[in-house]
Amino acid sequence: MDEQELSNRLATAKRVLENALERDNFIFTVNDSSHRSAEEIGAYVTGQEHAIDNEKGRQIARDILKQMS
Repeated sequence: MDEQELSNRLATAKRVLENALERDNFIFTVNDSSHRSAEEIGAYVTGQEHAIDNEKGRQIARDILKQMS
């Protein structure tokens, strides 16, 4: 992959993240069950896991966008 292709792919990834963050109905998930806190495990039991994963996922996306800027 040459430098131009890499640049294009990064620009596309940035646009995808920006667009996803703008949409309330786009759900981000975090796939890391090995590092869950007691609070998060409790949320799974009560059915609140999607809200926690979505906010964590959105924060990760925002952090990635900051690093890309």
